[in-house]
Amino acid sequence: MEDLLKILLPKSEEEIKNIWDKAIFVTDTNVLLSLYKYTNSTRGQLLKILDKIGDKLWIPHQVALEFLYNRSIKIHEQEEDYKNHLAAIEKAKDKAKKEIDDNLNQIKKSFRKFDTEQIKTRIDTFFEELKKEIEEDNSENPNFYEKDEVLETFKREYRVFGGSYSKERLDEIYSEGEERYKSNIPPGYADLKDKQGEFKIYGNTTIKNEYGDLILWNQIIDKAIIEKKPVVFISDDVKEDWREKNKGMKVPRKELINEFFEKTKQQFLMYTTESFLKHTTKYSDDWHVNSDVIEEVHETIKNYKFNNGHFNIIDIDEFKSVKESKEVQLGKLILELGSLEGQIKDYNTQLIEHDKIESEDRNKYAIELEDDIIEFSLYELQKKKKKILNEINILLKEEKSK
Repeated sequence: MEDLLKILLPKSEEEIKNIWDKAIFVTDTNVLLSLYKYTNSTRGQLLKILDKIGDKLWIPHQVALEFLYNRSIKIHEQEEDYKNHLAAIEKAKDKAKKEIDDNLNQIKKSFRKFDTEQIKTRIDTFFEELKKEIEEDNSENPNFYEKDEVLETFKREYRVFGGSYSKERLDEIYSEGEERYKSNIPPGYADLKDKQGEFKIYGNTTIKNEYGDLILWNQIIDKAIIEKKPVVFISDDVKEDWREKNKGMKVPRKELINEFFEKTKQQFLMYTTESFLKHTTKYSDDWHVNSDVIEEVHETIKNYKFNNGHFNIIDIDEFKSVKESKEVQLGKLILELGSLEGQIKDYNTQLIEHDKIESEDRNKYAIELEDDIIEFSLYELQKKKKKILNEINILLKEEKSK
């Protein structure tokens, strides 16, 4: 395999540029979903690059499925992160005021006088100004429920999408995957532990989540065979079933490069979003991004992986042990209900808009797939709404019976 890799791995920037000129560009789902986490400026520049790639950018069906399936979840996570920031600031304020009371009251007998109320007022002022700054910054962020530029870029009229696999083909991949995963043959075996037993429904087929990466891998290979072109794959998945360490860097697994060439007779390059952006200046004349964009992508992906997608500005574990009052529980449920109703309204609006579009203008795979996911998501949201309404009624009855 080492001898084969010497042939397959490009040796010079000229060779790599030649691959970029010919290649099909494929983005992983994580690259598209990460767009919801960036600032407006960074998101805008990245979306421009996707547009400049044009019809050389190909979206496999598995990527489209996962993107549309998780899109609303990521948007909701961003809203929750914002609310968590404000809540964390409020708790930090209360904690600081409590520290003032607990500590300064112990030294009241000192000959030095402390106006604790004035200190607490200044603390209130500081935290209110901090909250105001965050609220002002957030007001400049887009409302993805009303207008989603990521989704619009995803659905451009020239965008090329892959078709879905038949049930028979999926069953073949599942059988193949069982054998591959037993021997830790990439990609996908690292997902077995966390995703086994989970699935998505698409049409009359069941997509088993533990084989999602293997389905994607097969779709990329099939596309390269049909087009007879190399592939540049952009993915922020750095798990061991996609990458291995080489001289301190994480590079594509040798097995993947070898399998891709054996089946397609083409070359395969793989980049993270950060490394892809760094290489755009070298290998493309008009794809260029600012260094601050690359820095933001680096920090965002690093923080996202380290904290598993969630973060708080202070440690609030001590507050978790406090039992919430029924009033607080009711307030949270009402807020969640409002959020769900907003999502349901958004989905229904999208379905109505899609129905207005003439069939010849519709991107077959993009729009039809999105409609399927929206309808499934609506079903799940309605179930969740029913559950929350039931919990609210129980709390109201308990309060009334007191």
